[in-house]
Amino acid sequence: MWIRILGAVVLIAFALWGVGMGLRQQIPGLPDDQADCPYRVELMRERLLALMDRSPRTATGSEADEDFANLLRETHEACGDASPETAHKLERIAHHAARERERRRQSAAAREELSALEGFSR
Repeated sequence: MWIRILGAVVLIAFALWGVGMGLRQQIPGLPDDQADCPYRVELMRERLLALMDRSPRTATGSEADEDFANLLRETHEACGDASPETAHKLERIAHHAARERERRRQSAAAREELSALEGFSR
């Protein structure tokens, strides 16, 4: 019985430590020497995928977009001299983020234009 309790306590402590370390990597202004670049690149990839999955009706320039842009900028600064593979991944993420922003901007413009057409006869 004590072994199960001890095992559960160790497992919970490990999970809390992992969550804490993950959240720590997302702190704005984290010193460069404390950044876990591979983790941050994976975080950026997942966040961009989440932004891409949002409804097209979501306006550009939202708080989530600003948070992503800040985290991407800080990750570039902290991991700029990381391995070539990490730098390449960051560049690809930045490229796709820019394409997604442009796609959302064009979609919003088209939606606005189509909304203005309301009321015209067919």
